[in-house]
Amino acid sequence: MVFRKIRQIQGYKAIFIVDELSTWGGGSTPLLNFLRLQGHDQSSYKLFILRSRFGFFKVLLSFLFQKNIIIVGFDPLKYFTILMLASLKKNLILYPQTVQYQLSKFFHSFARNLFFTFLMERKKIACVSDFQKKYFIKNFKSKNIENIGAIIFTEPNLIGRNNNPEKTKVLMIGYFSKLKGVNFYSEVADLAKEEGLNYEFYWLGDGPTDELYLSENVVWLGYSANPKFSLSKIDIMFLSSSEDSIPLVFYEALELEKKCVVYKNTGVADIAATIEGCEVYNEYLPHEALRALDRSLNTKFNFKQAKNALEKYTSVESFKSKLNNLIYIK
Repeated sequence: MVFRKIRQIQGYKAIFIVDELSTWGGGSTPLLNFLRLQGHDQSSYKLFILRSRFGFFKVLLSFLFQKNIIIVGFDPLKYFTILMLASLKKNLILYPQTVQYQLSKFFHSFARNLFFTFLMERKKIACVSDFQKKYFIKNFKSKNIENIGAIIFTEPNLIGRNNNPEKTKVLMIGYFSKLKGVNFYSEVADLAKEEGLNYEFYWLGDGPTDELYLSENVVWLGYSANPKFSLSKIDIMFLSSSEDSIPLVFYEALELEKKCVVYKNTGVADIAATIEGCEVYNEYLPHEALRALDRSLNTKFNFKQAKNALEKYTSVESFKSKLNNLIYIK
């Protein structure tokens, strides 16, 4: 049985390693989409979950017998054994999903900090945005680093137009947290109401509300298993996150031909700036965000620019090509 498993591991092009899927969050979507497209092609890629039955054993075999290892997120590196094996593995790729706030766990001990810094500087990194790429180069002097983008899927039957043109519908999708900007979103909605602007603000998602301000000027829709349906009914996607390496809903909004307004410190700001009808606000202040919404509303959406951005950053061919190039960099 062990020898059969070793042969299977050796037959894959690469092994993806995650800690567990239940706490991985929205950043898992590009990889799960990619793996789903592989179908039953056993010569392609495989995903091993550390916290699953025999997961740690499979991962150890992978480090020993598979040439190409891709560690997804930073959580697998919290195990010192994995951290050391990753440092010793020649052809290893780090595929992080988030940036600053997940790094603190490695700075509490000298040994972990040493190994982690070595990995970030010397190993290959597949990042999800140019924002993340610049951050790693600046803070860790990362050398072999590539923005491989993301893969999204849109169900055409969900695409719809706003049936109530009297109000401009604005939507944010995300888990309740300060990082996602629940308080900030509420303050923008309050300011729009104060100025008598014709906006309706919606938030799709839920979570703990401790220490969060939920404005009565926002329609709190709660959790939905089908967020694209709500997304298809709005006018502008307003990303209130103060920091987000890969807000996938930005790409999903573009697929549905929706304008987007994003903060400059998110991973899609550089892309939004290239699309007429989308706007970037440079100061994390309610009035700055509201003015960006106004500019977006009054600018014609450039569908061709949006389509070009999607082809460059979310197509299967682009994702696979960039990942393969990174694997075979010496």
